[in-house]
Amino acid sequence: LLPLYRRRTMGCRILGFPVSGSTPPFSLIAEAGKEAEVAEAIAAHLKGRRDWDVLRLHKICLDHAPANALADALERHMPLVRKEAETTYLVDTASGSFEEYMATRSRQFRKTLRKAEKQHDGLGELRDLDCPGDLSLDQAMKMLEQVLERSWKGGEDSAGVVRHLKRYAEPALEDGILHLSVATLDGQPLGYQLWFVHAQKAYGFHLAYDVSLPKLSPGHMQLGRAINIAFDTEMQELDLCGSTDYLQKWATGTRTFTELRLVRSGLRSQLIGQAYLRSRDRRHEKARAEVEQVKEDRKQQIRASEDSKE
Repeated sequence: LLPLYRRRTMGCRILGFPVSGSTPPFSLIAEAGKEAEVAEAIAAHLKGRRDWDVLRLHKICLDHAPANALADALERHMPLVRKEAETTYLVDTASGSFEEYMATRSRQFRKTLRKAEKQHDGLGELRDLDCPGDLSLDQAMKMLEQVLERSWKGGEDSAGVVRHLKRYAEPALEDGILHLSVATLDGQPLGYQLWFVHAQKAYGFHLAYDVSLPKLSPGHMQLGRAINIAFDTEMQELDLCGSTDYLQKWATGTRTFTELRLVRSGLRSQLIGQAYLRSRDRRHEKARAEVEQVKEDRKQQIRASEDSKE
């Protein structure tokens, strides 16, 4: 199974993974022992089709045997470009204890965490509420919207983000793979983390926190708790599914993703395909810069609002 969809932009016919925003990576699923055979059949099939100009698999982990077999098979049939896409962080929780793990973190980082814990003293009752467990899904989603309104990820479309998250969370809850934790102070939500758990591994799907409270470090506090729980419940790994600097402080390893690009032979495909990829790369870099600016603007806006209240 290789999930592909076809679309057209700038006159270019593109085959690729279904992707929207931060959609987790897709990959090839193949019967164990038959990865090379399956990959060869797919590559030969794609080469014989004439209804596409560019094949772009935006983020694929070549440590995964079927994915690696697919890349090799495509390369045998057509000129393949491999481009580094992203390196994400993970925490190995298969052995040892949380205390032993924390002893491997830098002294400066442990000091930062202790300082954040002291900031909580005297502020009120701090609690982490879990779904399932302490909260129904509807109760949790209302709290998520409150957090998003005070996070750089929310703003005017916080309700839309919550609807998007609920579409994923509902079936996950039914299947028993959802873990959603909301940090609260005297009942008011400070931050949340949404994980999917499968085969003794947890995958971080979405998180946010109140940016007006940086000294409380709600994101760090919740992530530390999640890692502690992973050790206590004998989980194998927490895939943090992100590449931001603060995740690196917790990480014990990395996972590298690669973008695979193919442009069909033929003058039309080569001309229109290369033009599309150049334009796409320019737009991507511009969008990344804009997101960083939006993030900073949103943080300043929320903190200025808090200062004016004081």
